[in-house]
Amino acid sequence: MYQLLLISLFSLFINLSYQFNYQGTATVYGGQIYGGSCGFKSIWANKNMNFNYGVAINSKQYNNSLSCGKCVNIEYNNRNINAIVTDICPECQFGDLDLFTQTYNTLIQEDPGRKNIKWNFIDCPNDIVSNNLQLRIDEINYYWLSIQPENFKCGISKIFIKQNNKWLELTRNDNIMTGLYFIYNTKVNIPFQLKIINEYNEEIISDEYYEIKNLFILNNQFSCINNHKEVSINQNNLNLNFDCN
Repeated sequence: MYQLLLISLFSLFINLSYQFNYQGTATVYGGQIYGGSCGFKSIWANKNMNFNYGVAINSKQYNNSLSCGKCVNIEYNNRNINAIVTDICPECQFGDLDLFTQTYNTLIQEDPGRKNIKWNFIDCPNDIVSNNLQLRIDEINYYWLSIQPENFKCGISKIFIKQNNKWLELTRNDNIMTGLYFIYNTKVNIPFQLKIINEYNEEIISDEYYEIKNLFILNNQFSCINNHKEVSINQNNLNLNFDCN
């Protein structure tokens, strides 16, 4: 009886304090974490390869691929799920999400169709992002760097490279390279450092590097301290976990 009362109070608290910013339609398709428009080569190196809770976001909120790798919390019929953005849905309207099959089956639990959902961007939880920020180099080339962030807790906005004691901003342009890529098309002088800035103007600066590798694992992870509260609710809405930043 006491436990039921606590659950009811927690549910009331969520309904009063947690507001979803977006509403739209959910559809379903057979997406994968890698291989979508975001260009991710694989799931993060430190994650379970069976994880496949992802979505394609509508083109208006794709934001020139800067929404790639961000996480969302989606609600349908009093069930919630966390997922990661790895693709674009060109035909979707503002607020719509196209869910991977596994995401759809876990959240919607109904035959495929168009379902009304509510959702928010959130800090990526530990089952999606853990440990330190990663940077993947698309090609090892000292005259062309295409850098793709991985395993970040909240959205990346800029990357800089330090050359001759000056910080130079890398180019972001989906017309040059489709996906979440930051490009430096000038000769890279060794040693170099990288500075990554997220959507809340937090920054992480790498160590000095003396060679270009396929994958750099940095020494930190964003705290995302300016982000909203994240409420994580399992699909049965029974176990309530609060992670307040």
